[in-house]
Amino acid sequence: MPDVGDLLFIGVMAILLFARPDFLFQDASIGWHLVAGQHIFQTHQIPHTDLFSYTFPDRTWVAYEWLFDLAAYALTLMGGFNLLAVAVSALIAFVLVKTYDRCRENGAGLGIATLAAIIGIFASAVHWLARPHVITFLAVYLYVSHLEKFYRGELSGKRLVATLAPFMVLWVNCHPAFILGPVLTGAYLGVSILVLIKDRTGPAAESLKSRCRWLAAALTGISAATLFNPYFLNLYHYIAHYLKGSTILAETDEFKSPIFHGDIHAICLEALLALLVTGLAVSKKRLSGPYLLLLLMFIHLSLSAVRNIPLFALIVVPAIGLLYSDTMLKERLRPAHEALGGLGPLVARYARALSDFDSQERLCKMRILSWLFLIFVTAAALAGGSLFGNKVLSSGFNDEKVPTATLTYIQEHGLAFDHGFNYDNWGGLIRYKLGQRVFIDDRADFYGEEFYAQYGRIVQVEPGWQELLDRLSIDWILIPKDARLVDPLSKDSSWKEACRDSGSVLFVRARKTPADH
Repeated sequence: MPDVGDLLFIGVMAILLFARPDFLFQDASIGWHLVAGQHIFQTHQIPHTDLFSYTFPDRTWVAYEWLFDLAAYALTLMGGFNLLAVAVSALIAFVLVKTYDRCRENGAGLGIATLAAIIGIFASAVHWLARPHVITFLAVYLYVSHLEKFYRGELSGKRLVATLAPFMVLWVNCHPAFILGPVLTGAYLGVSILVLIKDRTGPAAESLKSRCRWLAAALTGISAATLFNPYFLNLYHYIAHYLKGSTILAETDEFKSPIFHGDIHAICLEALLALLVTGLAVSKKRLSGPYLLLLLMFIHLSLSAVRNIPLFALIVVPAIGLLYSDTMLKERLRPAHEALGGLGPLVARYARALSDFDSQERLCKMRILSWLFLIFVTAAALAGGSLFGNKVLSSGFNDEKVPTATLTYIQEHGLAFDHGFNYDNWGGLIRYKLGQRVFIDDRADFYGEEFYAQYGRIVQVEPGWQELLDRLSIDWILIPKDARLVDPLSKDSSWKEACRDSGSVLFVRARKTPADH
């Protein structure tokens, strides 16, 4: 029989595939991921120099997400953006449903588990994008759940090492957040060592020593697995260099703190925190030391950057399940429960039916309905988005938010790309659609603070922006229609609007404008 997990899985995928088919593609940076994947697919080589900009064509570039890029390109090759959307939405839905399952396994009742899972889903939606970080969603859930099961004695040390170390080979080649793997494992090892020191002469000392040995083995295996990447130790150096670009990261929306003034994701974050704090106060059960440490760490991360809210949701929902599985409120509410039971057989029957459903729902984990739904949407994607003559899927970019007609104009009129200026988030999309190098894209780690400062001076219309355009020999500019730069360009006689669509406007230097325009 279907269970709540089936409904959550299908619900998440339905939102991303049917209700909001452009949701996963709000960020146009998927374009440069696809270009990198295409390069790897066609040349059978992982790039070591830049593929995207004409401004730094020979600069060293570390494609640290190359495996995701290749997989994403292969998916689009087979089924376009529809198949990519199916794969990404299925991965997101799977991870979120597993947090619900974990919540139930920890003893939570149907009501609190469903409530916590739904709030977690809405909180995590802040970073639902077709980008490599979705692999980190899966990795963090896998690592934390396995480490916690091992810590509780529900998983063998051999199984822990055999699962986490090989998975790291996937993670390290898909997303730079792989560094969380050793950090999470180290947290469990560190707490275990402290417990051993405290109880080194107790009856459980041998068990504690065995736990520490296995966690040390897991940490060693995981750390060694991070070296299975095309760049070896250079990967660490490149990531460290990227993290030093704090000024650029601070100006990126996903790295900003959540805004607690009506934003649905921030409200859900507050709700999860409230459930956690209340659970800690009333629960008869206690979270393990390392799990509590991880919660504190991810609370800090989620309050520092909105992109980390989904990771906190993945960890806190199972914790809420454990805390609310046995609370002091049960004893205090017993008189009220007995009073309700005395209202008659009708109330008793409904209460018994709800209890029976709760018990039976725990057994319904085959997820047949979820598999059937996934097969259906996959078939539709492979068939071009249509089945039986009806359009089923239409995933992709929203034409009202990205350039369309302006890109056609650039291509048809042969505008020189080495004299163009573009909005940074569109760089990868332009490179993907037109096959030409661009002025900039949104790889903040690659361009550096000095170049981004020049870009920022232009788009923010700061003093000297015209002279900077002249010095860079820019002859055309493609920007969002509501950008601050639009108004001054419209009033500048040396620039002329050449084309406009729902999402963008293209300006060219007046002397470069074709005669028919």
